Amino acid sequence: MEDMKSSVTTSGGTDGDAVEARFNALCKNGLSLDEKACSNATKLFKETKHLLTSNVSAIGSGTLEEAERFWFSFVLYSLKRLSEKVGENTQHESDESGFSLCQILRATKLNIVDFFKELPQFVVKAGPVLRNMYGEDWETRLEAKEMQANFVHLSLLSKSYKRAFWELFMTSDANIEKQQNPTSPPDYVSECHRFGWLLFLALRVHAFSRFKDLVTCANGFVSILAILIIHVPLSFRNFKINDSPHFVKKGDKGVVDLLASLCNMYDASEDDLRKTMEMANKLIEDILKKKPCPAAECKTETLENIDTEKDYDDAICNKGDLDERVFVNDEDSLLGLGSLSAGVMNVTGIKRKRDSVASPSRSISSPLSPQRPSASHANGVLGPPNVKMAATPVSTAMTTAKWLRSGAYNIGSNIS
Repeated sequence: MEDMKSSVTTSGGTDGDAVEARFNALCKNGLSLDEKACSNATKLFKETKHLLTSNVSAIGSGTLEEAERFWFSFVLYSLKRLSEKVGENTQHESDESGFSLCQILRATKLNIVDFFKELPQFVVKAGPVLRNMYGEDWETRLEAKEMQANFVHLSLLSKSYKRAFWELFMTSDANIEKQQNPTSPPDYVSECHRFGWLLFLALRVHAFSRFKDLVTCANGFVSILAILIIHVPLSFRNFKINDSPHFVKKGDKGVVDLLASLCNMYDASEDDLRKTMEMANKLIEDILKKKPCPAAECKTETLENIDTEKDYDDAICNKGDLDERVFVNDEDSLLGLGSLSAGVMNVTGIKRKRDSVASPSRSISSPLSPQRPSASHANGVLGPPNVKMAATPVSTAMTTAKWLRSGAYNIGSNIS
């Protein structure tokens, strides 16, 4: 079998021409690239084709067909990322070709997890070619490590957001049935779930940086939960705010302090969360063209007609980055099975065994990922506030940040 594979991948020009023809067909038919984009893609492919033929057994499962699909995706991803940042004119031309990473992966029948697992090999082996074609700073502009780490963070954050959202708003068997049958028409609460994620992505794009740390992003989605709690109609809540032990009441009148309550539930910093809320409100007003108002004046329609989809397309997706809406689109085939860790990308290019981001066995109180809805919610009250449960990477990060804040405060008090 090895001898046969070797003869296929190292034979003369005929086989090489066939591989190139398949790549051209992918560009023209699979991605509908224009003539200039196809020409640029073919040029990069020709420069790296010899690396594909000499490394088939090391890519994916080691078959020629799969190695080709991986290599095609690497070439196209590199072309998009590197050509779009050379200059303003190139940026414009690259945007006109209109293909994103998710489109590349759909066309090559690959998933995101496998793509990022195999990409380090291409980065190492094709590095000299990319340097010659795109300059000394090609690796900084490619942002492969940052994109991989970003995907890991968003995978974790999307799971935490999903658990928290459906803890707060899943109110009926109809909503549960919707979760089990994604092909059914979207209901109102599911639309709110999607809207919240898109608003979180907009917050990352406009208020944070694209590759922000996990704790800052977690504060971001907690602020989105606050906005949703205020605006989603009471009939869709899975709790009664005045009866839940999770919600902190302040003052003689017993008014609920929503942000303090969420900080208590999710180990967030109240100061940071209030700043993030200000950013979110400014985002809604400046970017999404809606004027924020006091909670007492909020109406359901306040969140209607906010075009988060177009804003996201303009800010990120049209530039060829990962379409982060995939995390709420139920596209399991595109996301892929298994998981990555932020350390998978390494300069040696050596493949590692699949890392797991499964929750550690230890338990914590007041976790970022609340318990799923259960019979205990029949009276509209969330579960007990100090329940013990397995930690997640997000909840661990938030708990650690809280511990560090407390430690810094105690040290400062002792000094003073």
